[in-house]
Amino acid sequence: MENLTCLYCSKPFERPVKTGRIPDYCSPGCRRLREFKVRAIKTRLQQLWDRFSRLKHNPSPFKDTNGRTQNQQIGDLEREIRDSEAAAAKLLSDLDTNPEA
Repeated sequence: MENLTCLYCSKPFERPVKTGRIPDYCSPGCRRLREFKVRAIKTRLQQLWDRFSRLKHNPSPFKDTNGRTQNQQIGDLEREIRDSEAAAAKLLSDLDTNPEA
């Protein structure tokens, strides 16, 4: 048996069979949780980009309910987009390190 590490929970597990593709996850549950996480990040990024686009193309002199100007809101969105893209890149880069994935 070959020892592997789950890409989602990082637990070590043994390869159940010698033939076929090398598994990336210790269980179907970990595989589903990772898929859910990737979809959630993609959805969040789409929402952030939509808000960013609306703010960028519809200038307003008014502040939001938190007292932030439009430029401050855009800066906050840019930071949140960067953070979400970094999280997505980390999730997806784990797959790149496994040539069998």
